[in-house]
Amino acid sequence: MSKKKKASSRKPSLPQPAPQQKANPLLQQAIALHQQGKLAEAETLYRQILLQDQKQPDALHLLGQIERHKGNAQAGLEMIERAIALRPESAPFRMTRGNTLRVMGKRAEAIAAYREALEINPDFADAHNNLGVILLEAGDAQEAADHFRRALEIRPAYPDASNNLGNALKALGDIEGAIQRFKRTLEMAPNAVSAWTNLGSLYHKIGQWDSCTECYRKALSINPNSAEAHGNLGTILADWGRYDEARQHLEKAIELRPNFPEALMSLGHALIEQGHGFEGEMRFLKALELAPDSPLANRMFSLKLFKQRRLIEARDYALKALPHAKLRERGMLLSHLASVMAMLSDFTQVKALSDEAMALAPWEDELWEHRLYNFSYHPDLAAAD
Repeated sequence: MSKKKKASSRKPSLPQPAPQQKANPLLQQAIALHQQGKLAEAETLYRQILLQDQKQPDALHLLGQIERHKGNAQAGLEMIERAIALRPESAPFRMTRGNTLRVMGKRAEAIAAYREALEINPDFADAHNNLGVILLEAGDAQEAADHFRRALEIRPAYPDASNNLGNALKALGDIEGAIQRFKRTLEMAPNAVSAWTNLGSLYHKIGQWDSCTECYRKALSINPNSAEAHGNLGTILADWGRYDEARQHLEKAIELRPNFPEALMSLGHALIEQGHGFEGEMRFLKALELAPDSPLANRMFSLKLFKQRRLIEARDYALKALPHAKLRERGMLLSHLASVMAMLSDFTQVKALSDEAMALAPWEDELWEHRLYNFSYHPDLAAAD
């Protein structure tokens, strides 16, 4: 389900007093409240400090963090940039600016801000980690992995960087390396829910079903409100045909995260398989509204339409996803599209689509089965193969 797993960004570092802060008891009190999660009380004190000295950089920086946390990213950014103007040599200020720009969706500017932080302090582990996260989101898994490794060299006991390195290795296709890295993360932080769900998704990928479900159940024992774990476990159970139990987990995942396209897609699958066609189709359409270019969601919905002999719709959903699919998923889409074309008697495309699919993922047994099935519809194609 959630096959494409987002990298987990490290939680923002709690503020730490700088040497120049020690002379300001009010600032120390505000930071202590901030560290305890008492953000409203900390905010009051930061604002009180700024009434006394509007150029106090630490208060500006930390108040900017609180504004971002409240959802006021633009206001937070302005405060952080004022702090940087007052103390341009501060690597933490520049990293916080990067964090805020990332929240605002300004990826290129965020990357530049993290690089500025690392120019000031090349041994800043948090900046290496956060730069790695955004590079991984941008699709540069190799450079992301390099930064996660550097963060771990600087701070070996750094579970977030370790977990993120596992995600980068997965993106690079190093499945065994990723499994070992997630296991190493769990040695550092046994209650790291994201590491358990990430490890479970890899066991799913390689077909170790018992280990997979064990990981998801472990994640839920730590955090019963993990939408990711509920969604992933529900998907596995639906694949096994345990639809009632699957629906319980998938519905819980959606309750926790209403805009969760993968869980909606899997719930749609379970509902359709149980004979609730209309309800299932509505879940698929909601998933596709949230993730219109998802190759997996489009292919799964196209498969459901294909089984109902709604062939034109099945073809159109498969074609819609094709430009966004890569490697194995593209191969699966092409193979499915060949099946649709065979049923539509458009045999001019069947062999070409099947050939391209096989070239992308020749190890997939399912593609060979599709090929034989599709070619059986046309005696010339069957003979040619």
